[in-house]
Amino acid sequence: MAASVNRTNPKECAACKELKEKGRGVMICAGCSQMFCNKHYPQHRQLIDKQFDQLIEQHALFQQDLNQTQHKTVSQLIQEIDEWQQEMFDEIMRAVTASKQKLTQTLSKQDEVKRKFTLITNDLRVKQSTHDYDESDVDEWKQQLAELEQQLKNVQTQKLNLNRSINFTKLIDIQVIEKTESISPPLHSPKQPLFIGGTLLNDKQHQIKLNEFCGREKEHWTLIYKGTRDGFAAKDFHRHCDGKGPTMTVIQSHGSGYLFGAHTIIPWSSQNGPKNDSEAFLFTLTNPHRHPITKFTIDDKWKQYAVLHVKTRGPILGSVHHLQ
Repeated sequence: MAASVNRTNPKECAACKELKEKGRGVMICAGCSQMFCNKHYPQHRQLIDKQFDQLIEQHALFQQDLNQTQHKTVSQLIQEIDEWQQEMFDEIMRAVTASKQKLTQTLSKQDEVKRKFTLITNDLRVKQSTHDYDESDVDEWKQQLAELEQQLKNVQTQKLNLNRSINFTKLIDIQVIEKTESISPPLHSPKQPLFIGGTLLNDKQHQIKLNEFCGREKEHWTLIYKGTRDGFAAKDFHRHCDGKGPTMTVIQSHGSGYLFGAHTIIPWSSQNGPKNDSEAFLFTLTNPHRHPITKFTIDDKWKQYAVLHVKTRGPILGSVHHLQ
């Protein structure tokens, strides 16, 4: 919106003043209350239009983020927790059954020791009453008792250890990723992380290096699967990743926290068999040997086997003899 200037008190054009040019303001911008000449007012208006277009783009990005957060309903998430509960219960029951079987075997060995000892006892009583024994009999009984003593010690060393130190509050990890800005910045903004949603690639240098390995320095990645969040079973991986590609798989080792992984452009699937991927590679970010960040490409003659899709397995990429 613009208004005519009061010609009895002319003022300098704001743009001309900034450019150290001479120009009289003839129109006032209702938004910033600055005056502009006929030349610079359209340029000022174009700048406002450009800012508005950027706002529309930010609005669209926020709508995309909002839709992603609504991808799973509460009932779906609760169903996943229920499935996880059943899986954990099945694992516990398998462990209980195996432990009971082992305990039964141990008690059977103890009963066998008692049975053999009873036979020796009866034999000794008979021989003692009849004095029908010699040195060889005594040596044999000594040997039998020594063997039973050792067998009894082996049985007695069995100890029951029940792990009661499990922190059940940490078995299920629910993470909320908080954005620092109310509206997402434009694409390729230096403030926007290249890997969105994950927690393993917080190091900006790691993000940049992985994009360099891919040959796409400004690529942005969004987390689609996380083991501690979505489950470690093969069906969990395929439920979230089938049909998705290119993907970057990042793995953190237990305890030491070293980071490594793999990249493939082939969308994941549950169709068993090898996949040809000329751009697949493995990488190490941190490792116990203090090697630098390194990319391991697949040997050309093995690229047809670079990626293996298996319905009952998670991500499988390459093997040692396939690397260059």
